[in-house]
This record gives sequence, C-alpha cells and structure tokens, in this order.
Amino acid sequence: MKAILNAGTQDSLIKILQSKKDTARIWPLLLLATETIRTPEGLNNKYLKEGFELAKQFNCNNYLGYYYNILGLHYEAKREINNAIGAYKEGFNYYKIANYLPGQIHCIRGRALMYVMDNHFKLAELFFKQSVNLARLNNDKSELALCLYFVGKVNGNLDDDREAIKFYLESIELYTQLNDSNKLASANNEIATSYKAVGNFPAAIASTQLAQKFYGRKKRWYDYAGCIVNIGTIYYDMHNTEKSLECFYEGEKLLSELGDQLYLGIVKYNIGSMLIEQKKYNKALTYLNAAREIYVNQKNIDLYASILLSIGSLHIEKKEFDKAIENVTEGLRLKRKVNDYTGICEALNNFGIIYKETGEIKKSISSFHEALELASKLRLTSGELTALKNLAFLYKKENNFKLSSEYFEKYAALKDSFLIKENADKVAEMDALYQSEKQSSEINLLNQQKETQEKEIKVNSLQRKMLMGGIAFLVALAFLIFNRYRLKQKSNLKLQSAYEEIEKSRDEIEAQKKEIIDSIHYAKRIQNSLLPTEKYINKSLNKLNNKN
Repeated sequence: MKAILNAGTQDSLIKILQSKKDTARIWPLLLLATETIRTPEGLNNKYLKEGFELAKQFNCNNYLGYYYNILGLHYEAKREINNAIGAYKEGFNYYKIANYLPGQIHCIRGRALMYVMDNHFKLAELFFKQSVNLARLNNDKSELALCLYFVGKVNGNLDDDREAIKFYLESIELYTQLNDSNKLASANNEIATSYKAVGNFPAAIASTQLAQKFYGRKKRWYDYAGCIVNIGTIYYDMHNTEKSLECFYEGEKLLSELGDQLYLGIVKYNIGSMLIEQKKYNKALTYLNAAREIYVNQKNIDLYASILLSIGSLHIEKKEFDKAIENVTEGLRLKRKVNDYTGICEALNNFGIIYKETGEIKKSISSFHEALELASKLRLTSGELTALKNLAFLYKKENNFKLSSEYFEKYAALKDSFLIKENADKVAEMDALYQSEKQSSEINLLNQQKETQEKEIKVNSLQRKMLMGGIAFLVALAFLIFNRYRLKQKSNLKLQSAYEEIEKSRDEIEAQKKEIIDSIHYAKRIQNSLLPTEKYINKSLNKLNNKN
C-alpha cells in the first residue's frame, strides 16, 4: 500500500488538507507521510504525527494499520529488522480489527520479508504461506501470485527445490492470467534455478529462455544478458562446455556494450576457468587478468581473491610453481580476510599440490591435512576427495603404508558415496527428463484436444449462428408476409367499402333517373292531352284557307 507521489501530487494534497477537517484529513496526511518519511525529519515529520493522532482520536483502525505499515516500510529501508517486524505486527492487528484483508496481507508479507533478510527462512515460509491463504480468501490474484512466488523463493533457499517449483508454477499461471510480463520474467528466471538444482536441465533452459524473451520485450538488457549467462551455466552443468562458452561469449559482448563491469568480470572469470579445463592457458590467462583488473577497480576483495586462486591453478597446470605460489599466497590471505572458508580450503589444497610437485612432502602433507579438516567441517566433498587422495599417495611415498591405506579407504568410501549420490542425481535427472518429455507430450495432446474442441466449438458456434440467422430471417419474412397480408386485407376492405358506396350511389342515380324519366313521360302525357293533334291543326288550317 505504498504510495508514490510526485511534487505536483504533494502540492495537491497540501491544498486538499487546507479544506478538510477531522477524519477527512487522515488519508491525505498519511499519503504525504509515505513520501516525507524519507526526509531528514523522518519519523518526526508533521504529517505522520497528525495523521496518527487523528486516527487514534477517532478510532480509525484502518488508518492506524496504514500508519504502522508506513513505519514498517521506514524501518525496512533502514534494515532495522526487529523494529520493522514490530511495526508490521501492530499494523496487522489494527487491520484485523478493521477487517481489512489487503492491509493484513501486506503486513504479513512485510514481516516475512524481514525474516528473509535475517536468514530465518522457516519463519519466513510460515508467514508467506499465511499471506497466501489470506490472498486466496480475498480473491486477489495479483497478491496471491506475489506471495506464491515468495514461498517458492524461500523453499529454494531451504534447498527444497521440488517444493519451490510447485509454488513457482502456480505463481506463473496467475501472472499469465494477469498478463504481467515483468513478474512472469522474474518467476521464470527463479523456477529455472530450481529446475537446474533438481537436474531438469531442459526445463531450466526453456524457463530461462522464456524469461529472456520477456526481458527483451521490456528492453531490460542487463537482465536479458543475465539470462544468456544463466543458460551458459546450465550447459556447463550438462558438461557441454562448447555450448556453455558460446553463451558466455554472447553475454560478455552484450555486457561490454552495457558497461556493467562487475557482472562482466564474473563472466570473464567463468570463461577463463573453462578455458583452463580445455588447456587453453594463454587465452585463459588473458580473460582472468581482465577480470582481475575489473575487481581491483571495483575494490571487490572476495572476487579478486578468487581470480588469484584460479590464476594460481593455471600456473600449477603449466608447472610454473613460483608464479603459482605467489598468486595462491595472496589469494589465501585475502580469503582469510573475508572469512571465505570454501576459498581457504581451495587455496590449502593448491598449496598441497604445489609442495607435492616440488618435493616438499612434509609441507604438502601439512597443507592437505589442514584442507581436509576444513572441508570435512564444511562438507565440501570435492575438497575432501582431493585431500584424501593426495594424502594416501604421499604416505605411500613416505613408506607409511598403514596411514596410506587408511586414507585410501576413506577416499574410496567417500568416492563411493559420492558416486552413489551422483548416480542418484543422474537417475533423478533422467526421471526429470522423462517426466518433462511426458509432460510435454501430455501438453501437446491437451493442446491438440483443445484445438479440436475449439474447432468444434467454432463449427457449433457457426451452425448456431446460421440457425439463429435462418430463424431470424424466417421470422422477419413471416412478419413481412403477415404485414403485407394485413395491409392487403385493409386495402380489400377499403375497396369493398368503396365498391359498396359506388353500388349504392349507382342505385340511387338509377332510381333518380327512373324518377326523372317517369316525370317526363307524365308531363308529356299531360301536354299531349292539352295540345291539339297535328291532324286537327292541319284540318283547321285547311278550313281557313277555303274560306279565303
């Protein structure tokens, strides 16, 4: 719940504060406190104090939880682990009273991270799993994915990589759903480390390549180069030195362009070590000296000492014992200064080899005994084997066959147990490969089934759409036909009505016509009855003419 504010936002919040009263002031005050807590005023800044006092006055448990959350972040940044744990614990209690799950999750996760910083991985695992349960309860995919990722990392630190893989896989599935490419890159990078630890090298390479692809999309070139180098280390563990060197050379080129000197030094150191194995001593020395120069400039004593021991080993291989003693002596001094006991053990074994080769048997035996004692305490099998084998040889040369036999028996027993473990690891590796291939086959089969189902769904969907379209067309057609039928009926009714009106008018006209004709005939009869006939008129006219 950390708020990131810029200057403009702070000014806006300050203006908001001027218009707010009582509880309305708490949230902007605490938001301002998240930024100003990093100022010289620190925990004494006015925003934090006023926000806390108001939250306490009005019993705002949610805000009180956030107040302690801010304190936790402050102590975390200063690496004051116990204070941070105490603050997160108080924050969780207030969030619990307020029944605010997101705040509870954040405080538990913050507390777990403090246990990680203090190397208490078992406690960290317990609290991370508690945060997982709360995130599930809150149905918060983003928070759940993050908590699962942290459980995976803790299990990796506890050397339980098979368990770590389970949590990483669930986290990756959620980040895929959330389409969070940044988190997907980190999770795939981490799961690759666990795959490598259990011997599942194909899965380790595939996961690292996937992380590399995500980093490339985001243009995170340092992380991109790191993936190339990590793939190189996986190939090295697979005893594929050529492929490993190919990756390291590519990583070296990219890191040179980016200017990351510290990481570049590690890559050059690894290249030099592999070239020694290939007996390419001159080229190896060039790379080791380049790495040594980087670590001198970086003032990194530990890595500088490691380079010196590797250069010493190179001179031992070349039988240049004076140069070997010079480098191993300085390397041992620096390793003792930084308390790197693994490096000390390596240097002592190197001295034993140098003295054996130069004929200084007593010095050689003394160095190997010191190396054996330290390797036994540290459980460095390779260091123990080197010391035991050489002690058996040296005591035989001294004609001390009893001690020679004892050390050879110890060497043989340790070698046998080492081979048994190595064979078990190989069996586990083959099983992991088989399971990986089986899983890939199952995934391919599921993908094929999914594709078939998707095609069937598409066909069914198309058929449904066509059917629905056909039905819709028929319904529309039926509606049109029915509508036209209704219009036709209305039209016919109007025509019928008009026809009846016409018929009625025609009958009325006919009746009127008949009545008129009858009237005319009647009038004519009357007229005829009143007027003289033509014969009568003619007769009358003739009479008149005769008189004249």
